[in-house]
Amino acid sequence: YEMNCTDGFDNDQDGVWDCSDVDCRGRLKDGGMYIYGLTPYIDLACPFNETKGIDNVVHNGSDGSNWCNDTIDNDLDSLIDCSDSDCYGVFGPQDVICAPNEYFSWPATCDDGGDNDDNGFTDCFDSACNAKGVTCNPCPQAENVTMDTCSDGIDTDADGNIDCADSDCVGLVGPLGVICEPAGETLCNDGLDNDADGKIDCMDFDCSSEFYCPQNEKGPGLCKDGMDNDFDSNIDCADSDCVNTTYCLSDDKTYPSFASVLAGGTNITYSDVVRLGDNVSLTYYKEGLSGQTVLFSVGSTEYPYSLYGKVPYDLNTFMIVTQGPAGMVKTVNSNTLQAEGDSFIGNINVTLTGVVDISTNLGLKTLDVRSSITGIISKIYRNISILENEAPYILNITPVNLSQLLTNDITFTANVSDFGVYDSGIDHCEFSNDTGVTWYLADNCSYTFTNLSVGDTTIQVRTIDGAGNPSSVNETTITVLDYPVYENALNLSRNYYQGVEEIEILVNFTSGAGFNNNASGCVVALVNKSEDTIILGSVNLENSSGKAVCSGNLSVEDIFQEYYDLYVYVYDKNSIRGESTRENLWICYYKVDGAGYVCKDPCDLSTSEPVINYVWMNDTIIKNDTYVHVVVNVSGQETDLIKYVFADFGSLFWNGTFWTGDIQIDNDEIMNISAVNMGDLIGYNNMTTYVIDNDPAYITNILIPVENSNITGASVNIIGQANDTISFVSNTTFYIKNNTMSYFLGYNSSGDGINYSVSLDTMIFADGVYNISMKSYDAADNVNISSNRTVYVDNTPPVVQFTQPLVLENISGSVNVMFNITDVVTFVSQSTINITSDGTVISGFDPIVNCSSILYGYSCSFLWNTTFESDGVVVLNVSGNNYAGIMGYNTRNVIVDNTMPYLVNITVPVVGENVTGIINIYADANDILTGIKNVSFYMSNSSWGLVVGTDISGLGISYNISYDTSLIGDGMYNISAMASDFSGNYNISSNVSVVVDNTPPVALFTQPILDANLSGILLVIFNITDTTTFVKQNTINIESAGTQITG
Repeated sequence: YEMNCTDGFDNDQDGVWDCSDVDCRGRLKDGGMYIYGLTPYIDLACPFNETKGIDNVVHNGSDGSNWCNDTIDNDLDSLIDCSDSDCYGVFGPQDVICAPNEYFSWPATCDDGGDNDDNGFTDCFDSACNAKGVTCNPCPQAENVTMDTCSDGIDTDADGNIDCADSDCVGLVGPLGVICEPAGETLCNDGLDNDADGKIDCMDFDCSSEFYCPQNEKGPGLCKDGMDNDFDSNIDCADSDCVNTTYCLSDDKTYPSFASVLAGGTNITYSDVVRLGDNVSLTYYKEGLSGQTVLFSVGSTEYPYSLYGKVPYDLNTFMIVTQGPAGMVKTVNSNTLQAEGDSFIGNINVTLTGVVDISTNLGLKTLDVRSSITGIISKIYRNISILENEAPYILNITPVNLSQLLTNDITFTANVSDFGVYDSGIDHCEFSNDTGVTWYLADNCSYTFTNLSVGDTTIQVRTIDGAGNPSSVNETTITVLDYPVYENALNLSRNYYQGVEEIEILVNFTSGAGFNNNASGCVVALVNKSEDTIILGSVNLENSSGKAVCSGNLSVEDIFQEYYDLYVYVYDKNSIRGESTRENLWICYYKVDGAGYVCKDPCDLSTSEPVINYVWMNDTIIKNDTYVHVVVNVSGQETDLIKYVFADFGSLFWNGTFWTGDIQIDNDEIMNISAVNMGDLIGYNNMTTYVIDNDPAYITNILIPVENSNITGASVNIIGQANDTISFVSNTTFYIKNNTMSYFLGYNSSGDGINYSVSLDTMIFADGVYNISMKSYDAADNVNISSNRTVYVDNTPPVVQFTQPLVLENISGSVNVMFNITDVVTFVSQSTINITSDGTVISGFDPIVNCSSILYGYSCSFLWNTTFESDGVVVLNVSGNNYAGIMGYNTRNVIVDNTMPYLVNITVPVVGENVTGIINIYADANDILTGIKNVSFYMSNSSWGLVVGTDISGLGISYNISYDTSLIGDGMYNISAMASDFSGNYNISSNVSVVVDNTPPVALFTQPILDANLSGILLVIFNITDTTTFVKQNTINIESAGTQITG
């Protein structure tokens, strides 16, 4: 044990002494022990702190020495440098601040490039620091700190995902101007790695379902591109789609394909890949023969790996000796072809050739190949692959035929297929622009010809399938137009601009048509990430020797801060447009650091206290303990510079336009607003004051209409009263309701401070009883409600119903008119009943209308003297008002006729006529207005008279009856007629005197006497008499025994 820590000796012989021996930790110079807080530090024999010597001097770098960076355990606690908590906050090895965790001295320990807590993670990648910077550095929470941090190749938020691979960047601009997509490639034909997984478009599994991406390996060149195009885990020849292709079956990847083998000392070269219908050949070669006998043969093996019946088959379809010495003998049967000969000297070269039958199944076949020199037979088996022989075809070529293009660098693409009975896929395409003299191979069937001449160019295309079958040649002819071509790329001096800075534009174009000088002929355009085109402006176009020289400066002052593609376009004298290359352009507040130009983040921009431009409250007069909506505008808020905005009673949130929120207030009537930016600098606004009002308007009532009013019409003025002594009445609302509904009538916020009104359209409500009420709101939204005001809505006029006379009734003289007038809502005002005829008040008397009450109204009558009216159709009108002031009326059309028939006279019999038996009496009668209702006929003498008949036919002007005169005594009578019209008027004809005689004359013989006996000529004497009408002499007739006496 080291007893003395200051004598320079190793007292305990352990190899270390004094302050190098751990035994001396906490020992005093006098050998005692140090008691923290009680013993003076300078009494220590050795340091008790990694940074403080016994002289009480701190060695943390401030005095030029740093014990936290000397790799020595200065305080003998077995902890060295940053491992000792005494060094926390002090720079240790490699100038890294020693700390118990990476966040120990924020932000320095999270931004010093060192692993301060020695846990293997540095700065923002340490969980203690990760995302602690919120929006700003050094450890922001998101990758998209600024608009360009998704394209900088840096894991800005230290979450392991860089740029587009980080979900924070979705929809933002990534590397090379690509728009970052959600997880997975969704833009599969833009030539970009949108999801940053290292795979582009159809090479990304995310695109495997797109119709234009390969669904198998049979597309152009896909069996030899080293990629798993159909994502089945098999690449190129390992994929079953590629097995029957020349590329995968042939050693030299070409067609026709041959292989060689040595058998029996003979070199045999044979076809190892053959299409249906093509030749199979085997060449036998042997040098230095000296009279030997030779035999070469080829035959089939056993089923199923055979060409039995196919190779060989017969003499016409299979193998013949095509080359060999004279004297060779060929033998053919169904299984074997052989060639043999004797005594050959020198070299021998024999080829056996045949054709593969087109009915042969595709795939691997085996041949029995034999060679014999001087009787020693060598037998081997050789595999050959049989491929399909269908030609592929070209579906179409783009650009399509007769296209006119404004570029001389044109990519032609052939859409091809090998689909048919067989499908070996497409190996490649070949393109030619010189009528087939030169063919350019393109594995993907897409080839770009550059610098094509202006005018027509014909491109020929053919495709080769996987079995080596060529298609027919297709052509497309395109026209290259003479168009402006840029001579030099648009190289901006930098890609970042801000504020009022100007972009220098300098680019040249050439065109065979030439250009016109134009001060604004070069248009500078910007395309944002949404593909919207914005014209930045235009610069001068100077025509110099047929070239357009575009030069000038344009300001970006009014351009929204965003990423853009910038390009220039011009028009030549033929009005054909040409465009320059596109350059990346960032419009943002930028800075220059070690990486070059970058957009400033919010911390870079938050270097001064935020300024609160204005505070708006939706109410400045409010109730206690309620909420007020606050909107605050702070300078810098639109660039995400503001971290928080507070009101006295709560925090506000950013809605994309303002800082806003609903804040509960108290009785202080004062509100303070403060804003904190990303640099933790605070800005304040002046106090915003408000008024507390907890009492509603003290007057709230309906003034007009009065209680139980009858109202009608489309515009009834509703007037209410409201007043507030603390603040003011901010609004009033009016309502109408009944037992089944409630309806909002409207509001009025612009009264005179007491009276407020709305207009009520009663026409939209059913007639009936309603209650009208109002609410008043003061500036603090205190509400008072009026009592109900009962009203009667009546938009229906009274109903007038005539009971007599009837419609178009014929009347005359004084007529009793009867009618009912009713109203079910507001009843009828009797004093308003009015009677007119043809629009004129009835004259000739004071009509006394007698009315008696009935349900909802009155039943009335009056006597109408029609003699004061003109004959004809008269309109009788009765009207009356209900108590809502609505008039109801009804009319009754009647025919007034106070004129008697004008023509009445007896036409048959005539005056003095003698009548007897049944007679017909005729009379003429007429009435112009209403017509004849009936004609009555009378017969009378001096002592009596009676109606002998009435004609009611009303036909024409002639009327008649038949009468039996035997019903009355003989004698003198007067006949007359009375004609009556339909109004009761009548007229009587003058009398026609007739003699009725129904008694025959009396004949009395005076001689001979009764029963006398007579003979010869005899004088007959008789008297014949009639007391009424006398005897008509010329009617006397004398008969004997019924026969007129003659002679």
